[in-house]
Amino acid sequence: MGFLFGSGIILLMNWSDRSVKDPAVVEERLKLATLAFVPYIHSKGTGFFGSRKVRAPMLLNREAKQLESEAFRYLRTSILYSSAEHPPQVILMTSCFPQEGKSTISSNLAVFFAERGGRVLIIDGDLKRPSIHKGFRISRQPGLSDVLTGQIPLKDALVTAPETPNLDILPAGASTPSPITLLESQAMTDLITTLRGTYQTIIIDSAPAYGMADALVLASKVDGVCLVVKHGSTLSDVLDNVTGKLRSIGANILGVVYNSARKRRDDTYGYGYGYGYGYGYAYKYDAQTSDEAAAQPATGPQDSNPK
Repeated sequence: MGFLFGSGIILLMNWSDRSVKDPAVVEERLKLATLAFVPYIHSKGTGFFGSRKVRAPMLLNREAKQLESEAFRYLRTSILYSSAEHPPQVILMTSCFPQEGKSTISSNLAVFFAERGGRVLIIDGDLKRPSIHKGFRISRQPGLSDVLTGQIPLKDALVTAPETPNLDILPAGASTPSPITLLESQAMTDLITTLRGTYQTIIIDSAPAYGMADALVLASKVDGVCLVVKHGSTLSDVLDNVTGKLRSIGANILGVVYNSARKRRDDTYGYGYGYGYGYGYAYKYDAQTSDEAAAQPATGPQDSNPK
């Protein structure tokens, strides 16, 4: 009886689980290409039971295992060959919910694009809860918001990534009461146009796309969108919703990047399981704590090694 009861509970849980677990199903249902499977990278500040003390992207160090590095090189190549006519120059990285690995993947992808040669820029387009500056250990401001409001010239906001040749960073900048107004402004369009003439590849890390318009606004200004999906966490119906929204505005969805592939004993990567999010989680995204905002460095990059 106990065995039957336990088996029934497991079957019920699997039946009611709405998270993404089979890339083939996503490809068939949504017609989204699989760009890469990225191994799970432990984020800085992880507390007990997977809780996050500090939202900071984790950069691969120079001693990163070959399979981890190759995953990002594979992702880079997939993006370069994702468009038939020419490689996308301005790439938007987004996800359905927060904490699905979007910023970590964006940061590492920028590093590996810079490794290939040519000038690369990563922009923190998440003006609500930015984190790119934390991963590279630089100041949040001045940055994008300061440039868009005309407070400072672009050249004063750009930061050269420490220990990474060919890579520049445009942090988020000072907090603003209306990020969406800045992102959809003509100033943002003009800025991207200007940057196209300087950089070979531009990666924009945006806010999650579900329940917020930030990513949708930026998607109309870029050459392609990459959707980061956390295996066993991203909800299938939410992914359907986000994909539909992006397509409704004419966005070019390059494909899906699957996060949280955990390493097995045979040195290959299998699927890992993360923690899920409810629908209401997206609407709590704007509620950045005052303690977190106060913890941002005031000026200038810090002398430290981000790797």
